[in-house]
Amino acid sequence: MTNRIPLLRLPDNAIERVLRHIGELETVAFSLLSNRTKQFVESMNLECSIIAIYIEDDFKVRVVPTVRSLNFEFKDYQVSIDNPSPQNIETKVSMDDYEFTYRRPGYRFEEWMSHILEIFQARSILDFKKKLPDLKSFRKCLDSYRVMSISEDLNTIDIREILKLFSVQKELVLGSNPFSNKIECNPFLHEVYIQNYDMLYLVEWTKIEVDDLLTMNAKFLQIECPIITERDMNRFIKHWMAGSNPRLEHLDISFHDGRVWENRVWDMNALLRGIEHQVIPDGYVRRLPDYITASGEYEYIRGGYDFHRKDGTRSYSSA
Repeated sequence: MTNRIPLLRLPDNAIERVLRHIGELETVAFSLLSNRTKQFVESMNLECSIIAIYIEDDFKVRVVPTVRSLNFEFKDYQVSIDNPSPQNIETKVSMDDYEFTYRRPGYRFEEWMSHILEIFQARSILDFKKKLPDLKSFRKCLDSYRVMSISEDLNTIDIREILKLFSVQKELVLGSNPFSNKIECNPFLHEVYIQNYDMLYLVEWTKIEVDDLLTMNAKFLQIECPIITERDMNRFIKHWMAGSNPRLEHLDISFHDGRVWENRVWDMNALLRGIEHQVIPDGYVRRLPDYITASGEYEYIRGGYDFHRKDGTRSYSSA
C-alpha cells in the first residue's frame, strides 16, 4: 500500500515543486482550499495568454494558460435584477473532458473574478454578447482589461452605454455602428474615435467619411464598409501626407454590406489624383512588419503604390 503524503506539511519549496507538476484544473482546485493554498498558487506567477470574459446567457470566463482552455461558467450571475450577484454562486470549472462544480462559502461572482485574476497573470478580454442588467457592478470587478468586443446583436443604446462605462485600453471591436445618427452622437463619437487604441476594428459599418478617418487615432485601423469613395480616400491620403493621423501604421478597408464581400476594385487613377507616388511592379513582393497585421503573423503585398508624408514616412498602398 502506498502511503499518503500530507502535502501542506511539506516545506514551501517542496509544495511549489509539486504544484508545478500538476494540471491547471488541479491547481485551481488547490487554490480554493484556503487562503494559504491560494497564496501558494499566487506566488507561482502563473502566466497565460489571455483571460477572456464572455458576457452572454451562460456567463463564462475562459483562461488560456497553455494550448488548452480552462473555463469558468456562472449560470446565476446577473439573472435577476433584484439579486444580480448572489452569494455562494455555483461555478462550473472545466478543461477538456474534466470538470467540477463548486460553491465556495461567501463567494459571489466578484470574489471569483478577483480569485481568477490574482492566480493567473494575463491581459483580459471583454466580449459583450448581451447587456447585463447591472453594468456598474460588473465594471467594479475589473481593474483593467486590454481588449473589448461588442457584438452586432446589441442595440445602439446598449452599445453606447457599454462604451461610456468601459473605457478601452488597447483594442476595441465594434460589431455594428452605434453612431449612425451623427447629429445626436457627435460629441461621444469624437470621444471614442480619438482614443489611443493599438487597434480599432469596425465591423459592418454602413458608411465612413473623411472626417471620421481623420478623427480616429488608432495604430491599426480595420474597417468593413460598403460605402467609401476614391475621392474621400484621396482627400484622406493628402491629409495624412500633410501630417494628420500621426499614430496610424496600418489602414485596412474591406467592402462588405453585412451579407457578402464585394469584389470591388479601386480606381487608382482617381484615388491617387494629385498625389506624388511611385508605382511598384507586380513582380515585386514585400513583407509587412508583423506588428501591423491583425493576426500578428507576416503579411505580404505584391506591387502597389508608394507615397510619403512630409516627415519622410513611407506608405505602401495595395488595392
